[in-house]
Amino acid sequence: MRKEIVIAGFGGQGIQRLGGILAKALDDKGFFISLKSNYGPAARGGNSFSQIVVKESLEDWPEVLMVDILVAMSQEGYNAWISKTSLESKVFFDVDMVKTAPPPHAHQYPIPATKVANEIGPQIVA
Repeated sequence: MRKEIVIAGFGGQGIQRLGGILAKALDDKGFFISLKSNYGPAARGGNSFSQIVVKESLEDWPEVLMVDILVAMSQEGYNAWISKTSLESKVFFDVDMVKTAPPPHAHQYPIPATKVANEIGPQIVA
């Protein structure tokens, strides 16, 4: 079993925090985890992503090759990763931040993350 997850957006959205929480939860369940995070030069507003590879053994490539689950919280994040999705991929995207719908070959799930975050507090909770 191997699952490749990418959470992409921009600085200030909690992308790194979500990636860390998800990786820790999967590690606690006994999976081998590879977590790679990257963020743009700006603390807030630069591109940011977390790659999480979930696997059953250490003898496996540690980086994302084909995204199984993409969470796109910005247009830039969507654009950077959508080409690495497949017929079986699940794409969750913030309907207020991503204006281009996922290609028809991926399962798509629009989520109103920014709208909900603005209703309950600062946008960072999206």
